[in-house]
Amino acid sequence: MTEIPVVGGGIAGMAAALFLKKQGLASVIHEAVAGPLDRVCGEGILPVGVSILDELGLKGKVIEAGRPFSGIRYLCGKYHAEGRFDFGQGIGISRHRLHHVLREACLLTGVEVIEGTPWRLDDSSAWIDARGLRPRGGHDRSLRSSRVGIRMRVSGPIKDVVQVAFMSFGEIYVTPTGNDTSSVAFLVNPSKMPAPTAWRSWLTDHFRQRFPGYRDAREYAVRAPIAGYGWPASTNAVGDALCAFDPISGAGMSFALMSAKLVASKWGSYQKKQLTRAMSSFGSYTQTLLAFSGGGWRSKLLVRQLGKNPSMFDKMLSQYDGEHGLSDLGLMNWLKLALP
Repeated sequence: MTEIPVVGGGIAGMAAALFLKKQGLASVIHEAVAGPLDRVCGEGILPVGVSILDELGLKGKVIEAGRPFSGIRYLCGKYHAEGRFDFGQGIGISRHRLHHVLREACLLTGVEVIEGTPWRLDDSSAWIDARGLRPRGGHDRSLRSSRVGIRMRVSGPIKDVVQVAFMSFGEIYVTPTGNDTSSVAFLVNPSKMPAPTAWRSWLTDHFRQRFPGYRDAREYAVRAPIAGYGWPASTNAVGDALCAFDPISGAGMSFALMSAKLVASKWGSYQKKQLTRAMSSFGSYTQTLLAFSGGGWRSKLLVRQLGKNPSMFDKMLSQYDGEHGLSDLGLMNWLKLALP
């Protein structure tokens, strides 16, 4: 049986290989980096991503390795708003643990994984591009340029929501990832920060002021600046190699899983309509949040109005499923958000 090359052994690549296996198709994963893959991200999987893990029979293992959450809480200044999912729970899990679960599943099902050796493109064969976020000579309007991602892990009170604080220098994301552990991700604008040598203490101080009660900040990691990215040349791209969303979306890992399913679950029948719909769904939510980001009056307006209209927040989250867009909310709901 001819093996289908999957180039990139991250979340999207591993999931694509598992969906190919469900069809009885053989694949081989080529990953240029040896060892566990990890990078700074919010480390939350939306309910739509959890449902896809369930299709792969991995939901239970991911819950064991992480922590479920039921919604999202926004904070800005004195305002706060909390919305709840109406179609299941999300799961907070460290990226390297999720990668371990997927890699173990691949090996147990007989998927060959070749690590530490770059793969050379063979024009004569169909392949899946899962190489992740990289320059492609274009610009994706769902990504802010000149942003840096920073992560640390903390112990302390565990919430059943992902908390997002809009700050003047960027955003702080707090995701429950264990019984006593949360992942803290900062997405910052370096031009509004002190010298890089002072970032760790400066951000830790701001975090503790905004989220008192947490302790033991550790595993500090910095990601290179996020730049503009464009559309891929490969029609079989998945995850960030297909479409990159700004981290404010919280959709990175979920879109990786969804795109892997849509590309690999019906191999040979490219599901362009469904992929376009998924990108539009996540993209419209991302664009809305970007319009209200920055920690200024727009952020305060969004959080204040959602706090006054929690049912509106719930409806917004109900559209965040890769199938619908915020335009589906209807005029009356948007008027509720706009009117004081």
